Amino acid sequence: RDVQAAINAARTQLPADLPGQPGYRKVNPADAPIILLSLTSTNIPPAQIYDAADSILAQKLAQVEGVGQVFSWGSSRPAVRVTVNPDLVNSYSISLETVRRGLQAANANLAKGTVADSTHSWTITDTDQLFKAYEYQPLIIAGHAGAPVRLRDVAEVTD
Repeated sequence: RDVQAAINAARTQLPADLPGQPGYRKVNPADAPIILLSLTSTNIPPAQIYDAADSILAQKLAQVEGVGQVFSWGSSRPAVRVTVNPDLVNSYSISLETVRRGLQAANANLAKGTVADSTHSWTITDTDQLFKAYEYQPLIIAGHAGAPVRLRDVAEVTD
């Protein structure tokens, strides 16, 4: 309460155009990181380093006895960017929803079948996720005038 009272008393001395009201929160010093690791490379792209740090290194560190939490930050997750050209989409009479559905279908994680014996049944799954721009470019997202329209025909696809 004392902290909130001090903040309230100081409000008149703060700039009127602050983007938000000042606030506070309690912090437990025991939650502070005890080790920070930095990964760099001259030949591996930052997104690939982040992916390895987050999916391999962080998972292994989290399994060490006594480790509370493991966080990964400092770079962007690997991503494929699809920039749709509105003029090209319109020239093929394709909606953005059609493009979205095509991308979604290419990344489906669906059951492929089952294996069963007399007492058990197992579902066979496989991720159909695409990871690189070159994998997305040839995707057929629609048809026009009897010909397939590929993603690369209507969009720029980059890593």
